[in-house]
Amino acid sequence: SSVNHWSGGLRATGGAIRREKSHWFLLKYDTSKWTPSYLSMDKAPGDLYLPDKDGSLLPILRKEPTGSAVTLGMAWSPSMSMKGQIDHFKTKISQFTHSLSCRSFRNRNDVWLAFKAGILKTLEYPLLACSLTKKQWDLVLSPLLQRVLPLSGISRGFPYMLIWGNHEYCAFDLVHPWYTQELRKFGEIIHCVNTQSIN
Repeated sequence: SSVNHWSGGLRATGGAIRREKSHWFLLKYDTSKWTPSYLSMDKAPGDLYLPDKDGSLLPILRKEPTGSAVTLGMAWSPSMSMKGQIDHFKTKISQFTHSLSCRSFRNRNDVWLAFKAGILKTLEYPLLACSLTKKQWDLVLSPLLQRVLPLSGISRGFPYMLIWGNHEYCAFDLVHPWYTQELRKFGEIIHCVNTQSIN
């Protein structure tokens, strides 16, 4: 198969495909209804294999077309569903809030710095490819703020709208991820138009 040829070519040049880091989707459609839908793995069976270092063929992990897989910080899904990305964000936030419990910070500023320059930057990384609604973002951010605000010396009851804003309006100089997400998309569209990369 083409996968074996690709894998063989990489091995011949000193590279390799790591099976444990690989996955694939099979996109086959059910057109019996007015709106086409993806067929599940049960209704569209199939396997892909990669040779290991001994030459034995081992199956590559296959995922449902409605599922998702994390690649380079983005939980991508052929169905374009954001559920996998939301779950990925929640996992990152859970890991961060757990680390706050396990680490001893010298003062409140350290917690705020870890929040602003750490986890928020992690959440911002894949924003250009995300399509979360503002309501979805608020639900994702809620447990993070509930943990970070009191550890930073800020009341949990602090007005939510004032958390996201600049110092001029007595806010914390933070930009809500939803606005960053949408502005990055507008910026990319403008860039593509100016460089005539789209016709």
